[in-house]
Amino acid sequence: MANNDRIDQLHDLERCFEDRDFRKAEGWIRKARSSAVELLDELIQIPSVNPPGEQYHECALLLSQRLRDLGFEPHLIRVPPHELQHLGLPLDHPRPSVLASLGSNRADAPTLHFHGHYDVMPSDSASMFRLQIKGDTAWGRGTADMKGGIVSLLLAMSALRPLASRFGGRVLLSLVPDEETGGNAGTSYLFRSGALPPGGLGMLTPEPTGGGIWNGNRGAISQLLTVRGKMAHVALQHQGRNAFEGLLELGRMLQQLKSDVESRSFGDNDLGIEGPLSILLIGGLSRGGTNFNVVPKAASFSIDRRFHPQEEADGVERELEAVFQDFRHKGWTLDVQNLQRGAASLTPAGTQLVQTMAQVISSVAGEQPRIALCPGILETRYFLAHGIPGLAYGPGELEVSHTPRECVSITRILQVAQAYARMAWFTLSQV
Repeated sequence: MANNDRIDQLHDLERCFEDRDFRKAEGWIRKARSSAVELLDELIQIPSVNPPGEQYHECALLLSQRLRDLGFEPHLIRVPPHELQHLGLPLDHPRPSVLASLGSNRADAPTLHFHGHYDVMPSDSASMFRLQIKGDTAWGRGTADMKGGIVSLLLAMSALRPLASRFGGRVLLSLVPDEETGGNAGTSYLFRSGALPPGGLGMLTPEPTGGGIWNGNRGAISQLLTVRGKMAHVALQHQGRNAFEGLLELGRMLQQLKSDVESRSFGDNDLGIEGPLSILLIGGLSRGGTNFNVVPKAASFSIDRRFHPQEEADGVERELEAVFQDFRHKGWTLDVQNLQRGAASLTPAGTQLVQTMAQVISSVAGEQPRIALCPGILETRYFLAHGIPGLAYGPGELEVSHTPRECVSITRILQVAQAYARMAWFTLSQV
């Protein structure tokens, strides 16, 4: 965006946010601390843990009820049993999504998407599912990733509801399960079923960005590799075949690929990535054997390949498969289980959505946000595949997400709600 265009946009933003009704809505958000804590407390108490998908139904029902309390008409979108079966998911763990809209009722109305996920990572401690507050900090599983962000979304929607008649389009809210395991029964299903329409002005999701903007993500291919051997007593090991030794051999072959992958460059723009631009993690998970004195029949380890947006997922898979084939040609049996497959995505930093969001955040937080690629994967990839640019901006910090120290600033929850409200107002209102 040119300098003059940026200055003009700043002036437009300032004028837009001086509207009396909108200032009243913003004032409500700034005073909504107790409402934010109450909703966050309710959400944290529901251990919507993924895997395997515990208490998803309870969490979706709570979100639906709170949206009704705020004056919305939410819809539950349930994944039918045959889809769950096709995806290899248990039928006794339903995967509902929650949809609600604000503004125009027209299906073809200009749409800004607010999008979040309510599933959280497991925890060994039951105390993580009891919200603890000390000063401005709230601790608990999901506070950062991303039930704290969901609270921001609902606060923004609630504040804007009295102004809905002044919108020339709509905000479409979607709250989904299964983001932490790829989203096939969450966001992907919503697009496959037609519940989410293609095209739109943009998508915003409150992932734990730590005050910055994530305008894309590296792709991910995660696999569990199992080397098969033959069991034998240690004294008769010559009669068996040691699967662990096969694991070591495959590991050395993958280390050669890792060295190549992590030395790659992709031009001058590093997209804000720290460290290697493409990576291969070997052995995030490893297991095997039955006892110390038995030749192991099987040994497994995981690999996690994260690739730059300029790399194609099919090409990445072919590279890995070439290593697997070479290993099998050495006489080993190898099983490959796909754990996750996600495309890379990128909404360029110069696009209007990213630049507008950056100015909005600056107007709320008082400083320009850093724009960078997400270290993990984002559901923006699903929206981009359907013609909708997307970005992430949320109240949490990535460093504490998924950890026993997971927490979020309550002030940041309110600031993010204010930024989302400003983004929707500037994008959709007919001032």
